[in-house]
Amino acid sequence: RALVLDYLIHHSYTETARAFAAESVVRHLDADGDEISRPEREGDKVVLPDKLLAEASLRRSVQERILSGNVDVAIERLNAHFPDILSSSSKPSPVPEPEPAKAPVATAVPGPPPPIRTLVPLSVDPARLYLDLRILAFIEASRTVPLGNPLPPTSSSSSPEALADARDFNALLGLISELQDRISKLEDPEERAEYTEELNRVTLLIAFKDPERRPAVSKYLTQSRREDVANEINYAMLYRAGQSPVSSLELAIRQTYAVFGYLHESGYRIPSSAIVPPGVCLSSAQQT
Repeated sequence: RALVLDYLIHHSYTETARAFAAESVVRHLDADGDEISRPEREGDKVVLPDKLLAEASLRRSVQERILSGNVDVAIERLNAHFPDILSSSSKPSPVPEPEPAKAPVATAVPGPPPPIRTLVPLSVDPARLYLDLRILAFIEASRTVPLGNPLPPTSSSSSPEALADARDFNALLGLISELQDRISKLEDPEERAEYTEELNRVTLLIAFKDPERRPAVSKYLTQSRREDVANEINYAMLYRAGQSPVSSLELAIRQTYAVFGYLHESGYRIPSSAIVPPGVCLSSAQQT
């Protein structure tokens, strides 16, 4: 339960977390299957802290704006609720070490496990985060067809008015100038080169009247681009709040993968199925 709840809160699925916490309460049954009343024991009840749920809801609100392409609103919410994310003067909050195990108490509150110190998988540098958001804002402003809508049929008989480009080129050029200025202020020359190259590629969007039809640039207009930025911002919000940017479930999977890889490289034999715990199934790739 703790692993599942940590995963749900980590990804801001607050309503699902509430439902899971309510439905996963330990119920004591008699021989006939009827529920009976017994004193609560450790682990019987799950209580989710209101502060944790509130923070997850705020993180979700930021992610939803990014996923829907409303980058400017997402930046406003970040500045209002998570001012350290895009502030150049912000310093990361220390990630606390797991607390030592305590003796069982009468009323247990088994919420998500304490954060585990780990490498941050994505950048949390405010300058990079702001650039990633503003580049996404440029991409969104370069669209000629809303994401998810079918592309209109092309026709040589279309009127000039129908083919008129509705994009605000003055605003787009202003965004390019802003991005160039921000990139020039990056201290790391490798980062400057990286973002300069990225900006050069992305600005090709305005060279086409119908960028959604152009394979060279249409890849920037996909939903996956929004998802990548939303995940990066979520990592940063968790990191700045002193929480692990990686869920405990993902860390457990990473550890399992590493252990199996080490066993395979070292020539250890995987235990036979006779001693594998119930409910665990080794794939053919792992068995070989």
